[in-house]
Amino acid sequence: MDLTILWAHLKIRFVQLFKEPGYVVSTLIFPALFFLIFALPNADTPDKARFLLGSFSVFAVLGVCFFQFGVHHAQELRTGWHRFLHTLPVPRCHLFLTQWFAALVCALLSAAVVYVTIEFSTDLEIEFTRWLQMVGVLILGAAPFALFSAALARWVSPTAALPTFNLIYILSSFAGGLWLPPNALPAKVETFSHYLPTRHLGEILWKVSLAQEIEWRYAIYLAVFALATLIILAAPGPSLKR
Repeated sequence: MDLTILWAHLKIRFVQLFKEPGYVVSTLIFPALFFLIFALPNADTPDKARFLLGSFSVFAVLGVCFFQFGVHHAQELRTGWHRFLHTLPVPRCHLFLTQWFAALVCALLSAAVVYVTIEFSTDLEIEFTRWLQMVGVLILGAAPFALFSAALARWVSPTAALPTFNLIYILSSFAGGLWLPPNALPAKVETFSHYLPTRHLGEILWKVSLAQEIEWRYAIYLAVFALATLIILAAPGPSLKR
């Protein structure tokens, strides 16, 4: 792998992102703002604050996965620029790696904004090293959702991409227990949430944030989900036309 070319692609990717400051800023602040409006009254103890830190950190990272690998990718796939990049004598994995790294930077910045917001608005008590452990889990846990979004983006038109991924983002976050604790969800929704990847990633982050033992079935579920989406991503997709 030519690191010089990879670095050049990465710089182009960041230039593309920061040419749209509205997208970057809204991505960074939306999860924290959502917490302040809807969840702050529930963070009235240190344990609840740590729990919600896990929830809204996942919410922040999922937003980047769904919108950057979903909406942005669906629109980019139909452009002449994307087709031009594929004519260059470089591995196609360069494009995915640079997109992943740029998205990862945005996702971690968004999670950091959530952390700072909860730190200053609640009685959050959490060691910085434990928050770094949460960051490590978020980096690994984001991969299945990025793969899923990239796979679905090939089948969704640019016009339909925003409402489609927005609907997935909102419903999977709510039903996965990221806005309300799972035991506060309606009974039927709570039962259904056990089948959602968002619930499984949330369970892992909650265990880490509360210093509890992780149940590995959640990680296994996410690994199977990642493998399934990787297979779909590798399969032949529809013809991409403008």
